[in-house]
Amino acid sequence: MSNLTTETFLNCIELLKQIGRQNNLPQLVITAEEVHKLVGGYPGKNHRMPMCCNAMFKSMREGDEILHSTPSKQSNTTKIKYYL
Repeated sequence: MSNLTTETFLNCIELLKQIGRQNNLPQLVITAEEVHKLVGGYPGKNHRMPMCCNAMFKSMREGDEILHSTPSKQSNTTKIKYYL
C-alpha cells in the first residue's frame, strides 16, 4: 500500500467522525491501529503508521484528547478521543 498518503488517513478519520455525528455519538475514540486497518496495508512490512499517527494528531481540534501516545508519537497504540 505504498500509495497511501496523509490525505488518505485524514479522509478516513473525517469519515469516521461524520458517521459518529450521524449516529448522534458525543465522541469518537479510536487507535492508530484501527484507522490504519480501515485504510489498509496494516499490518505489513510497508505500513505507514507514522503517516497515520500524524494524520490523527492533525485531525484534532480544541478539546479533543490524546488518551495514549508514545515518545515517538508514531505507535499503533496511539489513541485519541475526538469530540463530535
